[in-house]
Amino acid sequence: MSFAPVSTLVTRLEQARPLAAQVGRWGLYDEQGRQAAVFDAFFGISLKAEAKVTGSPVERGGFASYNKVNAPTRLQVTLGRTGRASVRAAILDRLEELKVGTELISVITPDRVLDGYSLAGFDYTYQAADGVDRLVVTLALEEVRQVDAEYSDQQLPRAAVKHPADASTVDAGKQQGRKPGPSTLTRIRKAVGGGDGTA
Repeated sequence: MSFAPVSTLVTRLEQARPLAAQVGRWGLYDEQGRQAAVFDAFFGISLKAEAKVTGSPVERGGFASYNKVNAPTRLQVTLGRTGRASVRAAILDRLEELKVGTELISVITPDRVLDGYSLAGFDYTYQAADGVDRLVVTLALEEVRQVDAEYSDQQLPRAAVKHPADASTVDAGKQQGRKPGPSTLTRIRKAVGGGDGTA
């Protein structure tokens, strides 16, 4: 589960939208700190965080961190928007863009900031009880776990690797080419026929 420090993200969002990104308010924001989609009501949020534990027997005292792997956190956020048909259509278009794209979303709740989520899907309803101009949308968001790649130019000697092919290459300078020997077919013909291998 990845929670950005509230102060860091809120500061970033406040720089982009001074009034909209206050702790204690609900909101969906993109990576630039702008509202990802504008809604006027948040009905609920459901968070599922779990880890996968090995199902194989483990020697007593041998349970280690590699036997338990955290799965990406999943959110379901239900929100609504009242307005003209063009406003509601624009929201649905924006959600479709977020679903097919790679843009990450931050969800601000009164308790914490949930950073680095991708929209995996959404569904929406219109119900008579809510009014015909009330769009109610449930978003399915999944955490995107990102790591920083680290590269090294450290040499791996043959003695330090299991397979010799995994060792670092060694620059041996210019090498004198060797004259190729007879082909395999020529050697077989010589062995079988006793001849010089020419056909």
